[in-house]
Amino acid sequence: MIPRRLHRNIRDLHLYLGLFISPFVLVFAFSVILLNHAYLPWGGNGGETFDETNIVVALPSEDDNLALARHVRREIHQQTGMSGEIGSIARVPARNRLRFAMEKPGEVVQVRVGLDSGDTQLRRRKTGVWSATNYLHMMPGPHLIDIRGNWAFTRVWGWVSDATVSVMLFLTVTGVYLWAVLTAERRTGLIMLGGGVLSFFVIVTAPMA
Repeated sequence: MIPRRLHRNIRDLHLYLGLFISPFVLVFAFSVILLNHAYLPWGGNGGETFDETNIVVALPSEDDNLALARHVRREIHQQTGMSGEIGSIARVPARNRLRFAMEKPGEVVQVRVGLDSGDTQLRRRKTGVWSATNYLHMMPGPHLIDIRGNWAFTRVWGWVSDATVSVMLFLTVTGVYLWAVLTAERRTGLIMLGGGVLSFFVIVTAPMA
């Protein structure tokens, strides 16, 4: 038998941690619907807008593509205020050019840098709030990919995502405990728990049959 004080602490943690992470859970839950149906409500991407900017950046003698892209990003941020997670990077030897994207919720900037001159073209695309929700769902992704998490916001969001999942596991375990001690709800709870387990089993094992 769990002491009454411990039981009260578990109940309070279940309640208040659940309330704390509820906005993050809503982001993940709602974006699953958007991703599953490839649909963005109320006017697509919320009215995508484009603008182009040309600047000149100072380039170091650097062969590593990621290190060079990081340097260019710092220069871009100092001159324009634009920033974001560096996505795919490509070097074009024929034109001696570096291309990469800077992404953040609601915005993507395509960057093209002339490695001879430092001439840099920035093409910014505003994608809207619903696309931003999908971005938050998919990022940061696997932590062990070398290029991933090269922007401070992405690293912080990765920690938040991990914490949200950890708290969800805690809420699941404590929810089962809190139900188990309510003898009046034992039968209904068993039906719902059994239905959930059976549904999971059928969905997961059906493709293997």
